[in-house]
Amino acid sequence: MLRKIIPKNKQLFKRKYSTHLPFDGKYSQQKNETENAKKLKKIGKENEQKFKGKTVLEKILTNNLGEHDLDGVNFKDPEVVRRWIADMAAKGPDFQYIPNESDAAKPVVVTVTGAAGQIAYSLLPRIAAGDMLGPKQPIILKLIEMPVAMKALAGVVMELRDCAFPLLKDIVATSDLKEGFTDSDFCLLVGSKPRTKGMERGDLLKENAKSFAQQGRAINHYAKPSVLTLVVGNPANTNCLVASKNSPNIDPSQYSAMTRLDHDRGLAQVAKK
Repeated sequence: MLRKIIPKNKQLFKRKYSTHLPFDGKYSQQKNETENAKKLKKIGKENEQKFKGKTVLEKILTNNLGEHDLDGVNFKDPEVVRRWIADMAAKGPDFQYIPNESDAAKPVVVTVTGAAGQIAYSLLPRIAAGDMLGPKQPIILKLIEMPVAMKALAGVVMELRDCAFPLLKDIVATSDLKEGFTDSDFCLLVGSKPRTKGMERGDLLKENAKSFAQQGRAINHYAKPSVLTLVVGNPANTNCLVASKNSPNIDPSQYSAMTRLDHDRGLAQVAKK
């Protein structure tokens, strides 16, 4: 009986102390890796070469993290995770628009949807003033609205013209997606259908998916191949995915969703934990 107990106790001792070592912030490689672990490691190595030079946030957004991108992140420490997320968000994707000196005098086309709405009303003067692309970059604004809102959009256009922005070379107000997205350098998809009383979230997603699928196809066919698109209309992450999936000729990394609210909510939940 004693002989049977001793080896069992040895196994318990090994299990208790050898496999639950203090976390040192580094990934420890286990001797017996599972098949899934081996596959993930292989993918990580491939991504390390393929996406070399990209920021960690860009890799996260495109689901292409390399094997070393999370080294030193102690996921058992909420404060470390919070700092890591905040750091990635602060660095952001390195898609900064810096025009060549030869191109600086050429106007770039900025398309804004939902242009007669309250968000666009605050946004458009800042774009026209150079806050978005710099004080030396001339701009052509293409403003897209639904046919029923064209009268309100005409008022927005009048106010923009009244301001006499030196950088604003032309304004195109339209309800036609082809006209609005043709030769676009930047697209800000601001307009989306709001959630009404009694509407389920699933219904809201379906309604917005229709319009963002159309916009994605229009961007794919008419905008410049180098176009950069920011989705603002909620639910921004879903709408961004729908638009991107309907733009097969545009690299998904050229799409971004304005999800700072979700980011802050995530940090709040981590902090609460």
